[in-house]
Amino acid sequence: MNTEIEHRKFSRIGFDASVELNQAELHCSCELIDLSLKGLLVSKPIGVNFDDQHPIVATITLSADAIIRMVVTPVHQEGEHLGFICTSIDLDSVAHLRRLVELNLDNEHALERELSEFASYGL
Repeated sequence: MNTEIEHRKFSRIGFDASVELNQAELHCSCELIDLSLKGLLVSKPIGVNFDDQHPIVATITLSADAIIRMVVTPVHQEGEHLGFICTSIDLDSVAHLRRLVELNLDNEHALERELSEFASYGL
């Protein structure tokens, strides 16, 4: 899969938040660099190595009643940044993520295109 093309299909939204990454008994926190309808980029947790055989749950707390939770897979590492692609997300999280993208895109047509592309992934 070509992640360069993948990233172009979805607008990346810079957002200042921390991300909790959980995989089996491994729990760590890192800083969110940006996110999109298809994944997220975080600061690489120091000394953490993820197991490719187990799912990783990423949790981004926007507020006390707004949480984005998605199952992710690492797809690339660039320096101190680690990129993940979303493999599963619940409907409440999609609604919160959609709202973030909507607030950060100036073009309603771009939002509709991204939502259509997102729907085609069948998460």
